[in-house]
Amino acid sequence: KEHYPNFNTTLPGDDLVTLEGVQTIARKYNTQIIEYFWGDTVLYAITIDPVSFSFQKINLDVELLEWLTIYAHELKEPPNDLFNEDRFIAFHTSAYEVYNKIVAPCLIADGPNELILIPDGYLSSIPFESLITQAFEQEIINYKSLDYIIKSYSIRYDHSLSLLNQNLSRPMVIEEPNILAFGFTNENELQPDQNSTSRNEPAELLGTQQEIDAISKLIGNGLFVSGTEASEVAFKENASAYDILHLAIHGIGDEKNMLGSSLVFKSEEKGYDSLYAYEMFNLNLKAQLAVLSACETGVGKLQKGEGVFNLARGFVYAGCPSVVMSLWKINDQYSAELMQDFYSGLTDSKTVDAALREAKLKYLGRADRFTAHPANWAAFVHFGNPTTFKINNGLNYLLIGSTIMLLLVGGYFIRNRKKASV
Repeated sequence: KEHYPNFNTTLPGDDLVTLEGVQTIARKYNTQIIEYFWGDTVLYAITIDPVSFSFQKINLDVELLEWLTIYAHELKEPPNDLFNEDRFIAFHTSAYEVYNKIVAPCLIADGPNELILIPDGYLSSIPFESLITQAFEQEIINYKSLDYIIKSYSIRYDHSLSLLNQNLSRPMVIEEPNILAFGFTNENELQPDQNSTSRNEPAELLGTQQEIDAISKLIGNGLFVSGTEASEVAFKENASAYDILHLAIHGIGDEKNMLGSSLVFKSEEKGYDSLYAYEMFNLNLKAQLAVLSACETGVGKLQKGEGVFNLARGFVYAGCPSVVMSLWKINDQYSAELMQDFYSGLTDSKTVDAALREAKLKYLGRADRFTAHPANWAAFVHFGNPTTFKINNGLNYLLIGSTIMLLLVGGYFIRNRKKASV
């Protein structure tokens, strides 16, 4: 309390929201809003779309809890042997059973195909995008051909109806944003054999250099640093000046200690420095988007009635209305590829949730039937506002200039042809 006077365990935005108010939100975004309440023995769900609402009471019986556990296990601890038929069956069966029990009954028939989900309890730790809408009957292992819900619905999440309502007043279109992008590894600082494939081990991450370089080419307007220059001190000194924050570093989620989750930065003096979620309380961010491209940034201790106390929550406290976070340990290379496609979508003026969905679908499109396992693409989820960024990265001007040049050249030849014919 002495060092972090703004520390609090409750999320901002505790005003009550009426049914009419929620339907106003649903009409604004043309979406179905589903809020879950995890009780001791029952899961309650309220679905609200622009013109109607429904209420569901779902028993948290042994069977449902077992399916949820299997689904989470298959995502967070995928098989080393992707040819394992038993693990494939466990995944697609649990993914369909969970969908059939907690999502299908809540969807309003003929409602919008955009969903805002407000999870609670154990549901806060799983992605809905990789649930399966149709039972899979074939015996051959094929993660690519499964009917993932992301193929039919666009999904984003929020912490509460009140926070969703409060953020309506935030700007939804940001003109010419600037970005602060930090990468854990600077290739010029590397020693032989220093690399890691997972972003929660305190080792080098070659994919982060690739990630930062790609983002700098797509956006350009910002500060792009890696290695020891991308320190915790540098982040705290610069974070409040940027519209987008991107952290391609290490993350450690702590499910036992509410204050234990942290981001790990390079430090020239100490080797590593950690930034804990509660430290975000003293920051005042103008950022409209934080992309936490690190392991387990959505993992934390579940506080009953308050949700998961994770790193992403710290950015919400600090004033950032839109956060992309991860729910488990992610592969460095796949993460870098996904982020490149995500920012490519942002530069096309897609909303944050649409750009993330498109990046995941692109990954599925180029993956084979084994590497299409959701462990490789479903970890990142988006909480908060569907912000659009109008980005001028130089390519737009180049395209316009080329078009004008072609028109001028074309006009010149047409005029000359007419003169020759005369």
